[in-house]
Amino acid sequence: TEEAKAYLTRFKSQRDAEGHKESQVRRAVAALGTGRKLLEDNRVEEAIAAFLEMTELDPKSHQGYSYLAKCYRSLGQIDVAIGYIRRAIELAPGAAEYPYLLSLFLRDRGDMAGSLEAARQAVSLGPRNSLVHNALGVILEELGDHAAAAAAFEKALDLDPENPTFSLNLASAYERL
Repeated sequence: TEEAKAYLTRFKSQRDAEGHKESQVRRAVAALGTGRKLLEDNRVEEAIAAFLEMTELDPKSHQGYSYLAKCYRSLGQIDVAIGYIRRAIELAPGAAEYPYLLSLFLRDRGDMAGSLEAARQAVSLGPRNSLVHNALGVILEELGDHAAAAAAFEKALDLDPENPTFSLNLASAYERL
């Protein structure tokens, strides 16, 4: 019947679309793996090409944008890195890693107020992450708020008592109080 033919045509079309989508996902995952490997080998420009391919195949993948941000930071292209990390934040607003990275990038650019805001956002999203507390402390130290910096370093050290960098940062903050 005509109704059965129409159903079969819709089914085949849907199946083909799903197969195409699965193929794109597989290719995006492969591009991510390739990009990571290239980055490990310090082949940054080639890694960028792989991560760009990944974001084209899967535009909602926050990981691809995060890796692009890291690559461009390593090349000294801070404004480009900031653009990509902001896109990752849009796609994964609950991930503490991305505001943490944004705080580092903004600090690189000399935007201490923006860096402080991003670090505070990272702490609110990842209160059990020692790195974000340490980053907040570093920024506060640079801004001259030694008491708040010491508190952030104490929290980082509470979360990771074996980290010698956190101990040194805390000692330095105490010296400046």
